[in-house]
Amino acid sequence: MKTVLITGGNGMVGGFLAKYFARDYKVVSAFYDAPVPEAAEMMKFVLLDVTDKEAVLSTIGRVNPDMIVHAAGVKDVKLCEQDKELARRVNAEGTKHVAKAASENDSFLAYVSSDYVFEGSAGMYKEDSLANPWTVYGKTKLQGEKEVQSLCRRYAVCRTSGLYAYHEQNVLYFILNALKSNQQQSYFTDVFNSATHLGNFADMLIKVLEMGKTGVYHVAGGERINRYKFALKIADTFKCDSSLVKPLELGWKRRRAEFRPFDLSLDVSRSKKLLGIDFLDVNQGLEREKNEANIS
Repeated sequence: MKTVLITGGNGMVGGFLAKYFARDYKVVSAFYDAPVPEAAEMMKFVLLDVTDKEAVLSTIGRVNPDMIVHAAGVKDVKLCEQDKELARRVNAEGTKHVAKAASENDSFLAYVSSDYVFEGSAGMYKEDSLANPWTVYGKTKLQGEKEVQSLCRRYAVCRTSGLYAYHEQNVLYFILNALKSNQQQSYFTDVFNSATHLGNFADMLIKVLEMGKTGVYHVAGGERINRYKFALKIADTFKCDSSLVKPLELGWKRRRAEFRPFDLSLDVSRSKKLLGIDFLDVNQGLEREKNEANIS
């Protein structure tokens, strides 16, 4: 059984991936200053600060993983703007350390990147579209991509978009709880992405790792959507009152002030052909989450 080391084990994405991958792989979940979760019997755990170069090199050398999924990072876009140095140290320098360790260990590295590497003025970006981010978050994620491509021989840069799951840190959780509480909420009509079901994203990553083919992949949902329509689909899937969902247009000035690019949707046609699995649209993803998370 192959060994996979997954960074960011204390986050929504890394934590989910660790549990998901544990069904078919020997998983080592790397945490930063976080308690060991209940899934301890499923995998091993290591404490790891990706900004500590020597710790990264020694830990990955000791674990000797066949593959690494680098999901750790500062993902709060506003926090990145407020603390640019933190964003740089974690998203750029931290990724550089992981990439160097992966290279020295000859581990295949899957780097979880973001739609924010694009400017967001056009949408439906392809893998070879110009990456020209204007947010600090996007700039540091793009620098992370460059570090991986520079240092690693065997890697996959995996850009995703608008990940959702029924998790207390996620937009799906917030929207559904508001609907169930009969709270009227307004959602943006002029901010677009490719909303991606987290479980489906995990399926895509597994295929990328199985292929072991170096390159850039857009691994995201198969539908371009705004937050308003996303909320309406949540209401429909979970039989809530859709009249509680109201449209709100941000306008370019407010979008800029809130660090929200207009359209970060990704073209996934190439990855669909390469990976040969379903890239779920929002209705399909919500139905899957409803069943897998047992949401009534």
